[in-house]
Amino acid sequence: TADEFAKMTADGKYYLANDITLTASYGEFKGILDGNGKTIKNLKVDHADCAGLFGNMCGGTIKNLTIDGFNLNSDHYAGAILGWGETGANPIVIENCKALNGKIKVNVIEKADGSHDLGDKAGAIVGFSHYGIYTGNEAQNVEIVGYRDLGGIVGYGNNTIVKNCKVTEVALRQDLTIDYKK
Repeated sequence: TADEFAKMTADGKYYLANDITLTASYGEFKGILDGNGKTIKNLKVDHADCAGLFGNMCGGTIKNLTIDGFNLNSDHYAGAILGWGETGANPIVIENCKALNGKIKVNVIEKADGSHDLGDKAGAIVGFSHYGIYTGNEAQNVEIVGYRDLGGIVGYGNNTIVKNCKVTEVALRQDLTIDYKK
């Protein structure tokens, strides 16, 4: 259930037994989650940064999970499975996961000096990755809107491996409504 999901410890090992509906993200996770082919539905996250099922990860594994019908709104670091990820003792591994029927919006913000920043690092599966391995993932019918660093699977990856992934009907839309370099 959603209540049980919310009670997970950051470094535990978990297995989904049923489809569930979540309307909020988990936060930090560095354990193992086997989705067992189950689906998390209607994920809605509105954070200043690190928006996704898991806001951030430092190592850990997510596999065999579908996120269907999601809406993420953030200033940067947004993905249906993971917003921001960096390696711990081991790389982040996300395999055989799907992001279906969703929208991700990363907002450009105006700073106090009148310049603009953010609006970046959004992908259907992962927003930002430093040392991650993403294999066999799929994104379908997803719209991603932001200024820069947008991608069908990973928005921005550094020392990141993406292989055997599939992207279908994913729209990357650059938001040019303001002068970013003002």
